[in-house]
Amino acid sequence: MEKELCKKKAVKILIVDDNESVVTFLESALEVLSLNIITDTAEDGYTACVKAVNQVPDIILLDIQMPDMNGIEVCRGIRGNPDTKHAKIIIMTGYATDAHLAGLKEFKIEKILLKPFGMKALAETLRPLLCPVEAWKDPHALSNPRVG
Repeated sequence: MEKELCKKKAVKILIVDDNESVVTFLESALEVLSLNIITDTAEDGYTACVKAVNQVPDIILLDIQMPDMNGIEVCRGIRGNPDTKHAKIIIMTGYATDAHLAGLKEFKIEKILLKPFGMKALAETLRPLLCPVEAWKDPHALSNPRVG
């Protein structure tokens, strides 16, 4: 799958979080980090599933704790759909309990980012998934603002 992402002109990333400040941080961080990304957002799990089916993102940045439909339920929907099951899922959470982590194992999660995290952690998580390397902006531009 990484080779497929490398061949694309742009990588589609769906940001799913009910906290507007987290979404704003991630949109800004992705803009700073790469020239080669198209982002969209969803503020809840239901909207995330609908957008994932309609837009088929390559990567999903997914919060676990959301009202109504939580991140685990979103993972179940994403992995259960043949059109979206290829998406790389990166979990973002401030609540990394054993129960949450156990519930995620079946979904082949790429990485779990513990909140608060900064641009450096985000970049280190995304860089192996995005190509070409030349598409990355100046890595020295990474100040370390945090999200959480």
